[in-house]
Amino acid sequence: MTWKNTISTLIKLTLSSLAIWYVLQKVSFAQVLKAMEHVSFCWIVLAFVLFVVSKLFSVARLQHLFKRSGIPIDFTNNMKLYWLGMFYNQFLPGGVGGDVYKAMWISKQYTRGKVEMAKLILWDRLSGMVALLVLLFVLAGFLFSGIGVLLGVALSIGVYIPYVLFAYRKKQSRKSIIAIEGYSYLIQFSQFAAAFCLMCSLSIQGRELSYLVLFLVSSVASVVPLTLGGIGAREFTFMIGSGYLAIDSELAITIGFLFYIVSLLASLGGAVYLFIPLDVRKEEFTTLTKPLS
Repeated sequence: MTWKNTISTLIKLTLSSLAIWYVLQKVSFAQVLKAMEHVSFCWIVLAFVLFVVSKLFSVARLQHLFKRSGIPIDFTNNMKLYWLGMFYNQFLPGGVGGDVYKAMWISKQYTRGKVEMAKLILWDRLSGMVALLVLLFVLAGFLFSGIGVLLGVALSIGVYIPYVLFAYRKKQSRKSIIAIEGYSYLIQFSQFAAAFCLMCSLSIQGRELSYLVLFLVSSVASVVPLTLGGIGAREFTFMIGSGYLAIDSELAITIGFLFYIVSLLASLGGAVYLFIPLDVRKEEFTTLTKPLS
């Protein structure tokens, strides 16, 4: 780990610690634990399954990008690499991040430039963020109805126009854009459904849309690389947002905490590939396209 990574990790650790400390000062942790004592295990399992499904869609989206860039990695190997990246993101976020590891591994095994791989991974993340923002804007609009819905649609269009223009500038075909965004929506809907299952596990009744919109906001916050693996960012967002939306802050934070546990458990599967080397198998393509530039 370089000194820059060390400083970055210390800053993120500090921000995560401050966020968690602040949340614990404002909410009753005992109430959060009490809420978790009565969760429905069946709903938690279903949330876990939906989260894993969302990650399989993520693998498929990345597979599409690899194929368009002429990288002949097979789906199974790609899935193993993705899960190992998930493990690194959760447990070594300040050192060898999962995205960095994937870019370096592909670059080494398939003789591709590191910059090219970084751009490809960034494109993968960007497409997901666009879908997440659109879903957030539309659903948030329904909270306020009337003009709120129109504003949500307008913001969604405002996000998509520059994204599509940028995609065309990068030589992406309309078919490819639709495929990538299609996978992105499947990912977001799967995780959205997982959050709904967590709400059901807590027997939350009333203001369901408010909790789900706040979950989407927290998802955006957790992606911003200011905290250690998103720890603290989601909980802080739930706490602040619950005040504005007039919902139970303890229950909101419990949803965020349960979602983190689900993602943590799913990521543990990647630890297997720390001891079992990934194979370098190639998938045969009938046609190869130009890499992303």
